[in-house]
Amino acid sequence: MKHALSEDTAPEINETDPGRPDVNGTNNLNETDLIAEAERLAASGKFDDAVSMYDSALREGPYNPIAAVGKASVLKAMGRYAECAAELGKALTGLPEWEVAKEDMERFSAFSSMLHVLRAEAYLYLEDRKNVFAELDEADKIRDADAASLLVRANAFAQAGDFDEAGDLLYRAEEWC
Repeated sequence: MKHALSEDTAPEINETDPGRPDVNGTNNLNETDLIAEAERLAASGKFDDAVSMYDSALREGPYNPIAAVGKASVLKAMGRYAECAAELGKALTGLPEWEVAKEDMERFSAFSSMLHVLRAEAYLYLEDRKNVFAELDEADKIRDADAASLLVRANAFAQAGDFDEAGDLLYRAEEWC
């Protein structure tokens, strides 16, 4: 069920659930529709509203890593890297409860690995190389290092001034592609 929403409507306080914004009747939306609305808000640059809408989706389905990743992506775009890393940590914690985890092990593994890489990237922006490497090591335990993992690892080495290691990793990333 799709709802037409005004581009300029800011969320209003919902009197029945003050924690959930009501954008032109979005309280009637299901979890999937809330995520779609959050994505629309984020794409239009309404990041605070998007975060609120993702929070609404997470209240509807607390084990929905798609909503958590969406929220983390918006937080990253806002420069709120510590919150981004925390949200990705919540997604990782709830991941085993996600229905896809029970249905498609290959997709689950790929998604788990990606969440660790995204979390490592957030730590990279925080210049927390210890956690960058810890997250990348977790990702690489799930699946062999892919280009994204290698690029984040290369950036962490470059950030530390180890340009030889960074260059080697960038070469491996290029070969991977």
